[in-house]
Amino acid sequence: MNSHDLNSQARATVEAELRRRGAMVTSRGTRNVRLHATNSNGTRNVEIRVKAKRKGNWHSTVEDGSPADDPLIDTRSFWIFVDFGGEPKYWIVPDVWMRNDIHVAHLDYLSRHGGHRAKNDRSNHHSIAEARLDKWQDRWDILNVF
Repeated sequence: MNSHDLNSQARATVEAELRRRGAMVTSRGTRNVRLHATNSNGTRNVEIRVKAKRKGNWHSTVEDGSPADDPLIDTRSFWIFVDFGGEPKYWIVPDVWMRNDIHVAHLDYLSRHGGHRAKNDRSNHHSIAEARLDKWQDRWDILNVF
């Protein structure tokens, strides 16, 4: 299964889980598909970016990072990370928190390597280890759409 198929499977799995829990779900976009979940009375709508993996780490880019004064503010944008390394496991992460985490982790990485990437300064790859997301596992409640 290629990465495109894996990501499509992850979006379908997350969509099914959201519906099972009681949210209404639509998807938008072509290249960067986002899910939109709404509570039953339509008063809250959230946008969801889905990331998938079967092993190792999730992948993103350093451009996804940005500093935040308060990375735990109420938000309407989230990332849902799916691990298909067995039964699907989920981490539901506020967008602001994730972007700040990427920013901080990348700065830490650069400081450990003298201000440069270890191999290629032109690379924009950013790896997200599961341990960084521990506190967000199964936090469906923060979506507040059920």
